[in-house]
Amino acid sequence: MTTITITTSANTESIAGYSVAAMEKVGQSFLGNGEELTSVSFYYYKAGTPTSDIKISLQADSSGSPSGTDLATGTLDRTLVSGTTVGGANQVTVTMSAYTLTNATTYWLVWARSDASTNTTNWIAVVRNASTNDYASGTSKHYNSGAWTTSSALNDLRGHITTTALVSNINLGANDFGGF
Repeated sequence: MTTITITTSANTESIAGYSVAAMEKVGQSFLGNGEELTSVSFYYYKAGTPTSDIKISLQADSSGSPSGTDLATGTLDRTLVSGTTVGGANQVTVTMSAYTLTNATTYWLVWARSDASTNTTNWIAVVRNASTNDYASGTSKHYNSGAWTTSSALNDLRGHITTTALVSNINLGANDFGGF
């Protein structure tokens, strides 16, 4: 099992589904490592009482932004987000559908409300680092009105991606099975 750490420090947020903040979707790029994507674990907090789960999707890179085509998906259950401030954000791990990442290829994780709506009072935020871009091989962006925009300070989202090494093919001859 391998962990791709994006950043471990945070002091601001990126909001998925909060149109007033110009963030219908939030994205974080990273480099693949040749292993199978297993899960993603990031920090979240909420405002109000969110009524929609968050869909997390893995997408290929298209000219420096997410492609819009899901390669793998997972769902952040809104009831698992308990924090109500950045300082009280809690880490939630989401299992992703299987996808083998190509080594040294840029991918994006994209967060969006599962019902594709926006709401200015009931939302879930993905916490990000407001002061530095800790993960040199990626950046964060937000999506609004049909376009991806680089987040103001190139801040990374707080969390990590877990991958699992693939087992190599093992060629077993007939005698290896006792001659059956």
